[in-house]
Amino acid sequence: MTGKLSSMTGFARAEGAHEGWRFVWELRSVNGRGLEWRARLPAGFEALDPEMRKLAKAKLVRGTLNIGLNLRRDAASSAYTINQAMLGEVIAMVEKIRLQTECAPPRPDGLLALKGVIEQAEEEVSEEGRAALYEALLATFAEAIDA
Repeated sequence: MTGKLSSMTGFARAEGAHEGWRFVWELRSVNGRGLEWRARLPAGFEALDPEMRKLAKAKLVRGTLNIGLNLRRDAASSAYTINQAMLGEVIAMVEKIRLQTECAPPRPDGLLALKGVIEQAEEEVSEEGRAALYEALLATFAEAIDA
């Protein structure tokens, strides 16, 4: 079918991957008078919104569209780091408690298991890399709109 849909109730899902990223778009729509838009995008990806709107308006005339993007890095491309400041605070607190209670020193695996001590390192993405990722995201979004 060519042209714009004038009324739509439906669901679409499109998956994609690009250079260590995996993503899933989920679109839900119900009938509505105009074209309403609700998008949940990960932090830092708000710049996709204007282009997404253009793609949606090219295919849809009316309806309430709920859009979700689940975006994650492949495990192989993720690195972890120790938050030295947090670890230092934890060690100081544990040492204070240890001196008061005369208990055994903590084990390293116990310290590392505490929330905030180990963090996932954010890999820097170049401007060109981000532009290529945006392009891949928008192409997959267009597939979801078509579906």
